[in-house]
Amino acid sequence: MSVVSEPAFVSVREVSAQLVEASARHDYEREIELLLSLRSCVADVEVVHDGVHVCDRGTEVGVSQLVAYLLDRRYGWSERADVDSPDSRLNRFKQPLNAALDEGVVLASRLSGALWLGALLGTVCSSDKPVVREQTFRVFFDWLKGQTDSCADQRASTLTLHFPLIKRLIIRGLTDVWSVVRKKSSQKLYLPCQHLSFEQVRVL
Repeated sequence: MSVVSEPAFVSVREVSAQLVEASARHDYEREIELLLSLRSCVADVEVVHDGVHVCDRGTEVGVSQLVAYLLDRRYGWSERADVDSPDSRLNRFKQPLNAALDEGVVLASRLSGALWLGALLGTVCSSDKPVVREQTFRVFFDWLKGQTDSCADQRASTLTLHFPLIKRLIIRGLTDVWSVVRKKSSQKLYLPCQHLSFEQVRVL
């Protein structure tokens, strides 16, 4: 398995910045084109196991910016002014744009656990949109379910290695200002708790 190279993530950072610019200009064709380019930036990158994975602060920031854009753009439609206009060009592009955004989220979720979870935490901490936070926690718990459904050795390694970030995300969900987020997060607690040690459950 190969180590992630810095140039790949430089490319992701550049694409992320261009995506934000295209979104602000309502340039939907360009936005979809850039989203599809993530396949070459992320899909073929093999991340080493976190025990030997090394990344700099710039990499973390770049991935966090990308994930925040993907989740805000995908689930923040209700707060966007351009959605309400009956003549909006978005009506023509919303479906393919959503499909490309969904693919981008899947691609990002295949990055190392530390990068992915750190980016999710950054999104829920910075977003002022309740629906975006709700959906970000749903994505997190879906990822967590995938980890708990894996083989015992892999499951134990993942939950132990990333427990600090997992704990912070769970606590954020349980203490969110929006009651819907708190309720749904509490309903998902069984996912990690049945696989964590007594000490880990105690500190949650």
